[in-house]
Amino acid sequence: MAERIVANGKFKLIGTDNQVAVLLPVFEGSSAMTFPWQMIDDLPRFPVPISWDDLNDGSLRQSHSHETGHFFGGPSGADGQPVFPRVHGDGEEGHAISRPGSYLGMPEKRLAIAGVFWTDGRIKIDIRMEARPDDAREVLSAELAHAIDYGLPYTAAMKTAITALFHPGGADHHTWWERQDYGAEYYTLVGEANMALITHAYSNMTPWQDPFTHKSTKEMAARVHQILGAPPTTGTAPTPTTGGMRVYQIRGYKKVHRNASTSSKTDDCYTVRNARGQGKTVANGGLIVHASVEAARVRGLTPCLICKPT
Repeated sequence: MAERIVANGKFKLIGTDNQVAVLLPVFEGSSAMTFPWQMIDDLPRFPVPISWDDLNDGSLRQSHSHETGHFFGGPSGADGQPVFPRVHGDGEEGHAISRPGSYLGMPEKRLAIAGVFWTDGRIKIDIRMEARPDDAREVLSAELAHAIDYGLPYTAAMKTAITALFHPGGADHHTWWERQDYGAEYYTLVGEANMALITHAYSNMTPWQDPFTHKSTKEMAARVHQILGAPPTTGTAPTPTTGGMRVYQIRGYKKVHRNASTSSKTDDCYTVRNARGQGKTVANGGLIVHASVEAARVRGLTPCLICKPT
């Protein structure tokens, strides 16, 4: 088995040489996603393992203990809703992504499970997707959207702002996740539409969103960068404005400090220099970078009173 640490140590690709090669372009190269992965800090484990498995063998079950069943094979009716988009296994909850069965060489199935993000910090891609590299990468981008949602994590204010993107005419009854349990409402949920939104905002991939009520567009990307306080690492990052400098947080503390690379000051806050002297870096997660003081405030952090980042 091959392993490859990517995204500043936040994720680890696991699989055969070819499986790792299939997914590596999501993180490295000219077509890589441009999300600032160092901002992901609230998942139970790092690096998050991304591996391959047979996700359609019937072992995934609904999160409701009184019911079991296969994820794939859409229910009767013309809407093509997935059967069990919320699953559980090993005592953990997973967000499963469905794709047309033909993607997975299962033409007799209406929908099949292509990937799962587990809230304990794991991502799995179905082994059948290896034969469709472009689609496998798009599925991974969708699962990474869940990792961003849980790993920043999204605040209520962020979710409200994203919901407003999909409802320019005013709010409606659609929720972020399910109201009570997953069912026919799956494709109406803003938290699920967020998968395509993140793919559009931080990559050149085209997300699969045929059955979704809320359609993401590339034009929403700049607004997403602002809402999350997470400008892309390459490409067309927003022009810095007053209070728009990036700032450092030392893991375990609730203050943010000056970052000299985007400040008129000549050096970082001495607190950051001391942290570096103790071996804390962005790469090993000891230092966390936030896009701006405003973005840090959204996460409940406060500016250092000594270096006064602005």
